[in-house]
Amino acid sequence: MPDEPAPIERLPAGRSTVFELAPGVRLEPFPDGSALLLSEESEESLSLNLTGALLCTFADGTHSLDDAHREVQGAFQGSEVAIQVLAEFLLELADRGLLLLNPR
Repeated sequence: MPDEPAPIERLPAGRSTVFELAPGVRLEPFPDGSALLLSEESEESLSLNLTGALLCTFADGTHSLDDAHREVQGAFQGSEVAIQVLAEFLLELADRGLLLLNPR
């Protein structure tokens, strides 16, 4: 049985993939840095921790995974933020219809 490709390899343009919230999805931040993603279409909500919320602030269709990784890594200086984990999270949001992934 072949190994499943790494999350980055499953993105349309790898590390250069840009991402944006799907139409009708909005990010509702909380003072503690966490947030909710709310979908008007599916009436779904998803609670995000600080890292997920920060990543979604870059979901504007202009930031790539690489761009967002640099920003998230800078916010968590002294801790390693694995780009593969961020890629997996973006794929999960896209699978749920909350995020659009596009090649740059």
